[in-house]
Amino acid sequence: MTTLYELAAEYRNIEERLEELEETSGDDVLDSALWDLLRCVEEDATIKAANIVRWIENEQARAESLANEIRTLQDKKRSAENKAKNLKKFLGDFMKASGIPKLDAGIRKLSFRKGSKSLEIDVSQVHNWPADIYDAAIASGAVVETIEVKKPKLKELPNYLSLPGVTEVTGEDSLQIR
Repeated sequence: MTTLYELAAEYRNIEERLEELEETSGDDVLDSALWDLLRCVEEDATIKAANIVRWIENEQARAESLANEIRTLQDKKRSAENKAKNLKKFLGDFMKASGIPKLDAGIRKLSFRKGSKSLEIDVSQVHNWPADIYDAAIASGAVVETIEVKKPKLKELPNYLSLPGVTEVTGEDSLQIR
């Protein structure tokens, strides 16, 4: 079986031979045979090209099929994650309603972890900060000119909780499964 590369080389060789024959106006029989051979090579190349086009289309269809399967699997993953989250919430709500702070569930232990503290910042209030604190916040990188507030850097400023628009909030307790 001849490859496309081999066919291309044959085609070039035949074309070169035909050009030489045209220059020397050689034998018409040989000339005719070379033209026939050239047509055969072209037919082989056409068949091989058609097969490669079918292969390309098959690979494109396969890629699309895989993309659809990926979307389906992502949907199933999202559904399983949501179901697990809802079951965990259900179990936590049951424990809270029952007044059970800890539970030994055989292979796992369940308990509540206190909600973590975080800062809520009303950026419209940042301009109301005292000038020296505002300048210090800009200098430390806690506040960017676009009034984007970087909370970890803000916590480095003295008395950051007394600034207008800055409040510390505690999140909800969360169920730990260990």
